[in-house]
Amino acid sequence: MKTYRINYTLILCLLLIGGFPLFGQKIVKKINKSVSVVHLTKDMQYIASDQLKGRKTGEPGNQAAAQYIAEQFKQTGVQQVPGMQNYYQNIPFQKFIPPTSGSLTLAGNQYNVGTDLLILDGGKIQNKAVAVYADFGWIDAGQQIDDYKDLDVKGKYVIVQGGLPHGGTPVEVFDAMPKKRAFAKSRGALGIIEIYNLSYPWNFFRNYFAKERLEVMDKVTENASLFHAWIQLPSGLNKPNFVKGRLFEMDLQTSGAVTSEVDAVNVIGWIPGKNKKLADQYILLSAHFDHVGLNAGQPVQGDTIWNGARDNAWGTVGILAAARFFTKYPPERSVLLAGLNGEEMGLLGSKYLASHPVLPWNKVIFNLNSDGAGYSDTTIVSVFGLNRVGAADEINQSCLTFGLTAFGDPAPEQGLFDRSDNVSFAQLGIPAPTFASGFKAFDAAVFKYYHQSIDNPDNISYGYLHRFTKAFILSAYQIANKKELPRWSVGDKYEAAGKKLYGY
Repeated sequence: MKTYRINYTLILCLLLIGGFPLFGQKIVKKINKSVSVVHLTKDMQYIASDQLKGRKTGEPGNQAAAQYIAEQFKQTGVQQVPGMQNYYQNIPFQKFIPPTSGSLTLAGNQYNVGTDLLILDGGKIQNKAVAVYADFGWIDAGQQIDDYKDLDVKGKYVIVQGGLPHGGTPVEVFDAMPKKRAFAKSRGALGIIEIYNLSYPWNFFRNYFAKERLEVMDKVTENASLFHAWIQLPSGLNKPNFVKGRLFEMDLQTSGAVTSEVDAVNVIGWIPGKNKKLADQYILLSAHFDHVGLNAGQPVQGDTIWNGARDNAWGTVGILAAARFFTKYPPERSVLLAGLNGEEMGLLGSKYLASHPVLPWNKVIFNLNSDGAGYSDTTIVSVFGLNRVGAADEINQSCLTFGLTAFGDPAPEQGLFDRSDNVSFAQLGIPAPTFASGFKAFDAAVFKYYHQSIDNPDNISYGYLHRFTKAFILSAYQIANKKELPRWSVGDKYEAAGKKLYGY
């Protein structure tokens, strides 16, 4: 404890000697006085409690977490966003439970659920039918792509290549699946069969999607439910020759997927900025509050609740602390707070918010997202995208102020920038890093708790959570007051989207 206080004092003195602005010194004192470890502990111990049973999207514990966030917003004085009736943004989810048995015979090969066949959607089927090959089964008028042009697929199944014509990230490939179903159904097809050709292992893909999943039912995909499967072609000599328009006889047997509607929400609030000339601009602070629920893996000592203290009650606690602070000490620009749902199901809550804005996105100057897998180094904050989003100075300085060091883009082989909710807003063009608890690699210390039943509120460092949260709030404050708006680094893959959104 003594060493920590000495290091903290030395670092703070260095910042002051280096000319840390007077207003900065004042706001640091306010953060130190206002951000209470007692509040952080209370929030953590409720959100990650056994009572909420892992906060799986669509289940009572998840709804209780949303209600808790909304109640804290209300008690703190966070305002409802103009045009919203309350703090809740309802998301029209549909739950899918794939069948555990089924087979498909096609071009002399038989594919079976559990090995080389994955059935995502569709009812009970036992029939022989005709299938037609249609490239990727994709339509994009802007790119002059219509894989259904001159094809008659009515009353037939459609065989297509997996993914998108341009490749695409895993998130883009996953997002394309309900759209592919919609395209096929709109042309009278009975179903769609995708050929697996993605860069990551088939077993990983199959095991992920063979579990219960959620999808957002929007205007593009609503009522688009029909048979949808993926197959892994054999490695031997019996690979079919796929040419656009070629017909195949097939025999399909499946007990059908089970579908149901699910009620779930994002929780969103607003704090007006103190500068009337800048108050129509916003910084978005986000964190997902869902986790994976019960029996999500191998229990440890009989523990069947995946509490998700690190992932991501940790970030949710930070959002609540920011709400309490900024209602008392608002920055120049306004603050938009978002507790996001369905991240563990594929970033679904952030995607829904991105496509259903509660405020104009070109008025949101930055997204500081808080999420993480856990920590193995309590001296750092891991920031995905630190040097890409035009706010590295503010984030570095804020971390140092509380005895921490910002570490940019840990575990680059994991592609973490594109695996959290920040990417939903980055794709719009908004500079959007993720502010995560400290680690440099996905090592044993991280995996010990990441998506494990022992990730409980009684085994985290509340001292580290306290410093981390204060650094998060100071980073947000400095970015919200930044005179020159943050921009993507030159050549960044999201720079073009930023130019389009903001017109620079």
